[in-house]
Amino acid sequence: MSSHRPSPEEIRLKIEEALTAISLGNFQVGPHRHLYRDFEECGFYGEDDLWQRLPDFLREIKAKDPVLCYAGDEPPDIAFEPSLNGLELWEYHWDSDSLNFRAYIKFCIQKGRNGQPHYLHVRVHPDRPE
Repeated sequence: MSSHRPSPEEIRLKIEEALTAISLGNFQVGPHRHLYRDFEECGFYGEDDLWQRLPDFLREIKAKDPVLCYAGDEPPDIAFEPSLNGLELWEYHWDSDSLNFRAYIKFCIQKGRNGQPHYLHVRVHPDRPE
C-alpha cells in the first residue's frame, strides 16, 4: 500500500471541504501578516470582499480539476504559524477568470468538534512560481 500523499481524491476533497466550510459560515483568516498585501495585489476591498469572492475562486479550481491545480508539497506542508496550530497547508494555482491572472491560494481545513470543516485562510495572490 502506497503512502503517497496527497491522493487525487484528497486534493479534490479539500476544495469541497473549503466550499462547504465557507457556505456554512465556518471561516476565518489565519495569519494576518500578508493579508493586506494580498488584498492590494488582487484588488479586494477588505475581508468581506474576500469572503464573497473566495467561493468563486474555489469553484474555478474545481472546474479546472484540483489535481492539475495542486501546487503544494507531497505530503502537504505543516503550518508553523501559531494561529494555524500545525494544520496541513493546501496550495493551488490556476488561471483565474474572475481575477484575470494566474492566481495562487493557500488555506488550511480544520475539523470542528461537530465534524464540520472550518476554513482558515492563509494567502491568495498572483502566482509566483519558484
